[in-house]
Amino acid sequence: MERFKGYNYTVYNDARINEKISSDLSYIVTEILKVIKSDHIHSIVLTGGFGRGEGGVIFEKKGEIRIVNDYDIGIILRENPLKYLLNLKGYSEKTAYLSERLAHELNIKQVDLSVKNSNMLRFLPPTILYYETLNGYKLLYGNGDLTRIIPNFKSEDLPLVEGTKLFLNRGGGLLIAAKYFIPSGDVEEHDKLNFIVECDKAIMAMGDSILLLERKYHYSYIKRKEIIRSLNLKNVPLSEKIIPMYISALENKVKPDFDNYPKMDLITWWFEIQELYDEFFKQFEQIRLGVKFKTWLEYVNLRKFDRKYSIKRRLLETAKAGSKVKEFRSWKAVLNGKEAYLLGIMPLLLFSLKRDGYDDGLLSRAEELLKISVNGNEETKWKTLTDRFLLLWHETGEATRVVGR
Repeated sequence: MERFKGYNYTVYNDARINEKISSDLSYIVTEILKVIKSDHIHSIVLTGGFGRGEGGVIFEKKGEIRIVNDYDIGIILRENPLKYLLNLKGYSEKTAYLSERLAHELNIKQVDLSVKNSNMLRFLPPTILYYETLNGYKLLYGNGDLTRIIPNFKSEDLPLVEGTKLFLNRGGGLLIAAKYFIPSGDVEEHDKLNFIVECDKAIMAMGDSILLLERKYHYSYIKRKEIIRSLNLKNVPLSEKIIPMYISALENKVKPDFDNYPKMDLITWWFEIQELYDEFFKQFEQIRLGVKFKTWLEYVNLRKFDRKYSIKRRLLETAKAGSKVKEFRSWKAVLNGKEAYLLGIMPLLLFSLKRDGYDDGLLSRAEELLKISVNGNEETKWKTLTDRFLLLWHETGEATRVVGR
């Protein structure tokens, strides 16, 4: 706890909140050191909103502090890159189990533990993750200074493919949210907070992607709100609909307030976001790829990433998966990369869900890509295929907890 003195994790700068989070982080570090030897570790860092002092918390009715955002923890190893790649599968398995246990013990949605290599950090391409880390992290263990290792990325260096990655990941989050109300037709009280968080993240993905288009992305939620208000976005697709929702989601990120949400029809709200997400990212991907397409069935067959990007991603994905590459269901999927494979499936599942039923054409194509045959009605097919996607997408966290519901 001594190391964490003076650390502020939220915009509230509240001593009680900081003490609670410091206690959680101290425990997390202790548990990490039980599964990874300290002499292998260069540093352990807190990234994400809490690392930048913009984490989300709420006070429960009994005065208890509830963590709304995930804890994003980077475990930076000092071993040589080849040894790191050979051991990455083992590290990933250890941290996946630990991540799930810590989330349960600390009563938060997710503790995201990612294992990186200090030598490989020097050669990173510009990404949102490392741009944000460079501009706001907290050292929890070790003495390493990441600003001396990570290349000095600027906002304008971020490629549009970062918006595509947001499209995939926040689209997956919308599928999680849909699992809360299918088949019951309602969101249970204990699921409402997570449902709202996933929907807000999808809204933020659209707003963040607008900033990427304008080369104005910023690591701070607060600054993003200021920037988006100052821009002339008349020529940006759907910006007049997205911006008010984006500002509201940003505000709810740093100062979570869920009191007004129960007054809304949450499922209608989900479909409004999903339909906007469909229209916006269809246009975004056409801009990024420089290719016209009308439907997500056409999009499936397009090359999503350039070859240089794909080779780097495939190397890490295959090392991390180890023998589990067979779960990609085809060698074509392995060769193209897991991220590209999932990016072909996610929109088929997300946009097959309609207010009045399902799009069987999209479901059938998803069934082909996942190489499984599902008996039953369209709802059964959607649930089975979505569960399969979620398990391939994430091995831990809320994605796995909603499977089988």
